[in-house]
Amino acid sequence: MTTLRSVCRGRSGGASNWEGATGPLAVRKGQVTLEALLALAAFFAFLAIWAPLSESVRERMMQHADGLEASSALSRVAYAAEEAFLLGEGNAREVRADALAGKALRISDGTVEIDGASATGRFKAQDGEIAVPDGGKMTVSCCTSDGDVEFRASTALPSVR
Repeated sequence: MTTLRSVCRGRSGGASNWEGATGPLAVRKGQVTLEALLALAAFFAFLAIWAPLSESVRERMMQHADGLEASSALSRVAYAAEEAFLLGEGNAREVRADALAGKALRISDGTVEIDGASATGRFKAQDGEIAVPDGGKMTVSCCTSDGDVEFRASTALPSVR
């Protein structure tokens, strides 16, 4: 007859410890360890798959945000050109367009474009290209001269007196 005491001590009748245990208790202990290792391996496999994908998504989002910022800067440049053109001879507008730094603006009548993005406005300008300098404080000036809008880029904002 098996008693509770003999089950706890094991079949050999020795002290109650888990080392060398046989029977259903030993199998459960091994099964729990194996299941924990499998769950940990599945978790690491999940991370190995999703970590590169999340980095790729973040990079694409940053590129999209940079594109939107450049498009907004182009719109501000085109609007300033249109405003200077409509106000007439001698008018000038300053536009801060840091998102365009280090790039080349292509200009034609009514259109300002850069790297596939463009903005339009109602102004006349000679076809050309202007290199926007690198640097934090970059301005694009639009002023009318002989009925055409001239574009200039500088690295510093003009001083206000």
